[in-house]
Amino acid sequence: MTSPQIQRLQDVHNIPVLDSTALDEFLNQPEYQVLFFAGDPDKYPEANDVAMVLPELLTSFPQLRGALIAPESAAELQPRFNFTRWPTLVFLQQGKLLGNISQIQNWEDYQLQISHLLHGDPVTLISGSA
Repeated sequence: MTSPQIQRLQDVHNIPVLDSTALDEFLNQPEYQVLFFAGDPDKYPEANDVAMVLPELLTSFPQLRGALIAPESAAELQPRFNFTRWPTLVFLQQGKLLGNISQIQNWEDYQLQISHLLHGDPVTLISGSA
């Protein structure tokens, strides 16, 4: 299930939607990535708020390349990225995990947390080829 806010990420901001088969190609790029695990916006209404903030985060941090995880692949991929709360933004560098930010945050908190993550040391993912 999607919402107008999440659909807008694709239609207006051209953020790709990745399923389990397209994810590894996306993660193998030599850059920073942020994956948006929205979950069901009916069950997790904060997903709509995060969907509205994500384009602004991508503008604030131009080194990030964003993608939305396809709803049908989210549950399968979630354990690979070490988070338990929805919605979650997963930050990676060349496919290596930097960390996660779950649920909606204040703008200043996003700025501080993302800056910290982008300057941290990535860890190799436990499963998957990235």
